Amino acid sequence: MLRLCSSSLDANDASCVADLRYIQGCVEDRSQPALATHVVQLGFVELCQHVWLQNFSDLFNDPATLDMLCLVLGVVADATDGNRRACEHVLNVEFHRDLFDVLRSETLDPRRVKFSEQHCFVADCVMAVLYNVIQVC
Repeated sequence: MLRLCSSSLDANDASCVADLRYIQGCVEDRSQPALATHVVQLGFVELCQHVWLQNFSDLFNDPATLDMLCLVLGVVADATDGNRRACEHVLNVEFHRDLFDVLRSETLDPRRVKFSEQHCFVADCVMAVLYNVIQVC
């Protein structure tokens, strides 16, 4: 996590993607729910928010950026699933506002944009994070 926060997040950097995949595996491990809380406490939601705001415009242009956004949003969706602290953290850093802003925009409007499977995954993750936050808080 420290390495991710101290370096530039480059979707084409194999070590960056490997670190994100490792964190994803930790958060997905339901046998150790404290890992998700710890990842959130280390600032992963803020990292995701930064990646989201810096790279969302490339969502439909760059496959590597799309992969990275899928990873980070997937981690936050998994981390907030039934985890009150993670959901409260999303609210505290106001990441939910960024997600609602995207839903209000035409960026993810399927009538205007051609969606691939990964684009659908991004939209599903946005909805999952918001649903989790609403359900828990």
